[in-house]
Amino acid sequence: MNTNKEPTMQQYNFKLYGLVGSSEFHMAKSILQDIHTKYAESLAKVTLEVTELLEFDWRSYMDKVIRAEKGEFWTYKDDFVVFNNNKVLGGSKQLIEFVEETFVYMNFRPQVLYEAMAEDAYKRFMDDSQHEFVYMDVAINAENTGRLIIELFAEYAPKTCDNFKFLCTGEKGRSEDTGLRLHYLNTIFHRIVKNGWVQGGDIDLGKGDGGCSVYGTSEQFQDESCPGPLHTRYCGHGKSWSPYKQVTVLHHSSALSLDE
Repeated sequence: MNTNKEPTMQQYNFKLYGLVGSSEFHMAKSILQDIHTKYAESLAKVTLEVTELLEFDWRSYMDKVIRAEKGEFWTYKDDFVVFNNNKVLGGSKQLIEFVEETFVYMNFRPQVLYEAMAEDAYKRFMDDSQHEFVYMDVAINAENTGRLIIELFAEYAPKTCDNFKFLCTGEKGRSEDTGLRLHYLNTIFHRIVKNGWVQGGDIDLGKGDGGCSVYGTSEQFQDESCPGPLHTRYCGHGKSWSPYKQVTVLHHSSALSLDE
């Protein structure tokens, strides 16, 4: 960090929003923290607010920003966005150019450090939530394309969360009532709504109108309300089973299979 130049007396109110598990976000956070530390009590009057978000909250937030800003933001791909004095500054390119010109600041940390910071922050974020998390590895045409990590809000929907967790792990074996394997492994998303949601979890027919809960066909459980983006589907009369709807952002129209 070059300290030979003091910026012109001005108020800089930075707000940073981004993916907690992104190295790109932690690069931006480190840069702005450096500037805040140096100039917070000087004539430049720098303030900084940082908001770390998981994937779903980040996509939801950026949808609002994109609709408000329009223009070039329709193709915005960065994992963070910076505001200065309540006006959008932008992502990596805009931030680096701004701090170089305004503060004569050069990004001096190695990329591997930001990657380590992102990994640690993601784990800390999950630990601090005091919730359980499950995951699904997703494949398209037998090619692995990534992992969905799902937070379980058991304080709102305990039976729903246990049912979903056990169907993810497969630890309950087979249903005593139907003989079905109680596991989402190798099941498909039978319905995909682009930029909306996916539906899957039919461990019987693979079409959305079959399935079984870990509690058995004689104990399909009452529907439970939950504030998150994932819901198990009804099987009629307010009851739930194995199919689910996951609100997400997808940009592929092919059928997807779950590898885990």
